[in-house]
Amino acid sequence: MHVQKAIFVPAVIASHPHPTNSPRTDFELVELLDRFLDDRLKYELEWDDFISWEHDNPNIEAIRLRIAETESLFFSSAISDRQCAVDLLVAERNRAAALVGVSARTSPVVQLPLR
Repeated sequence: MHVQKAIFVPAVIASHPHPTNSPRTDFELVELLDRFLDDRLKYELEWDDFISWEHDNPNIEAIRLRIAETESLFFSSAISDRQCAVDLLVAERNRAAALVGVSARTSPVVQLPLR
């Protein structure tokens, strides 16, 4: 009698959520930018998922590309660079907020190193 052994192949699980968790509307983008600015992201790689993946929404994609150009400023050792990055991010956030009727916000003052 021939006995077949079952072969178990474990599923590959991504180390972070699929980028479909990224914002789909301008309103969701404003919410994400607020969470990033307020250090209350939904999961550890939420910002990376947003900044690293193209978006179908042309407005979100344009904003993502402009923000991505300044991302290195967030990691600068100079507080002035980090403040510039935050100011640019808030400007993009307020631009998107105006499209969906959400109030503008001011830039927080950067004092401590960002993560």
